[in-house]
Amino acid sequence: MREHELDQILSAERNVEPSSNFAKSVMDAVKLDASAPQPIAFPWVRALPGLAAGLFAWMWIIIEGFHLYVPERTTVLPSSWIERTTPLIARVEHSGAAWILLALLITAVCVEVTWRVSERRI
Repeated sequence: MREHELDQILSAERNVEPSSNFAKSVMDAVKLDASAPQPIAFPWVRALPGLAAGLFAWMWIIIEGFHLYVPERTTVLPSSWIERTTPLIARVEHSGAAWILLALLITAVCVEVTWRVSERRI
């Protein structure tokens, strides 16, 4: 195709008219959309107690985490890293933080597996 032929095709004005059922099908789609029920709103009032409890739990975990890392007052500073981490490990074992971390890890793995399975089906 030569340039002048392409220019001639593109410069020619053509009347574009919709098909005979176009306006009817558009109006039917608009009426169907207008008659659809409103989406269900999220029940924030019912979710607030759970959100507040979750926020309180996170605050408590953060505060307790800071308490685990606060060194005890000693007169002699430990010389090696083993002597410095032994009280911290003892506090973690005593508080049950290892079980909490295990539960969080299992939950994170379950959520990740669920997300990956649901992404495949979409």
